[in-house]
Amino acid sequence: MRFHMDNAVCDRVRYGGTMAFIDDADGVRVRLQARLEVDAPFVGGIVEGLVRGGVQEGWRKLARFTRQWVETHPAPATRVAVR
Repeated sequence: MRFHMDNAVCDRVRYGGTMAFIDDADGVRVRLQARLEVDAPFVGGIVEGLVRGGVQEGWRKLARFTRQWVETHPAPATRVAVR
C-alpha cells in the first residue's frame, strides 16, 4: 500500500512511502519504507532529522498500542453452521 501525506503548512515538505503487511509465524508484521524531504536551504537536513525521530517514535508507540490492544481484546469465537 502506498501512502502520501500532504503538508498543510507549505509545499516544501514531502512525506510518503509504502507499507506492507506480511504474514509471520507470530502474527503479522508491518514493513514501512518512508521518504521525508524538506526543501529548505541550510536547515532542511536538520529539520528532516528532527521529524524523522518523531515519526519513528510515533510508529513505535502505535505498534506497542496495537500489540497490547490485540492481546487484551481476543477475537470473538467463530460460529460454524452445521447442516
